[in-house]
Amino acid sequence: MAQKILIIEDEQTLARSLKAKMERAGYAVDRKIDGVHGLKHATDKKPDFIILDLILPGMGGLEVLNALKSKKETKIIPVLVLSNVDDPKSSDEALNLGAVNYLIKTQVTLENILEEIRKHI
Repeated sequence: MAQKILIIEDEQTLARSLKAKMERAGYAVDRKIDGVHGLKHATDKKPDFIILDLILPGMGGLEVLNALKSKKETKIIPVLVLSNVDDPKSSDEALNLGAVNYLIKTQVTLENILEEIRKHI
């Protein structure tokens, strides 16, 4: 059975590209466009890896990350933060909350993201 990846990202073009790249690499991919639905999906389905944006409608990415890492059933899921927020405070906070890495969207390729996934699952 394919490993499951959850993408929580509201930027349509990026999310579609990520989903296509991950599916071609053999992963089963689900996508949610806001923090509330992303958190619920992660809690219900327990994916093997989560790609999380910070700026999301409904509930911000850091809130989602904090909620995931504070629940026994989801705290072991590796979370990669992928954001346009190029700010040391945000990256430090995300890493301190338990993200496996913090990448800036404009500074990485889809291949870089796939490498991060392979590194952690």
